[in-house]
Amino acid sequence: PSNADAASDLVDQTYGYLSGGAEPTAVLEIEGRVSEMEADLISMFEDDLRDYYDYSDHDLSAMKPYLMVEPRSFTAVRVLCAVGAGLLVLGILVFVRRWKKYSDLEIMN
Repeated sequence: PSNADAASDLVDQTYGYLSGGAEPTAVLEIEGRVSEMEADLISMFEDDLRDYYDYSDHDLSAMKPYLMVEPRSFTAVRVLCAVGAGLLVLGILVFVRRWKKYSDLEIMN
């Protein structure tokens, strides 16, 4: 949601560029990974470029490989961070408990 305006600007500028306008200048920061477009998406993407922007097959072959940004899932990161924090707290509690135990033994001797 915080990038909604930047994403909208980038989409508008990209469609303008595909229609013969200036190159996009909008900046959109997201966390993800860049990968090649899947085969079923390539055919739809090429059909749209042919139908709406009059790109030829020669133009399309010059653009390959088609890339796309896949957002990264942070579920695993959040789970591992929570597990790590829990283990840290557990370690501190064990340390404090043992320290108190041995401190009490030192005082008695």
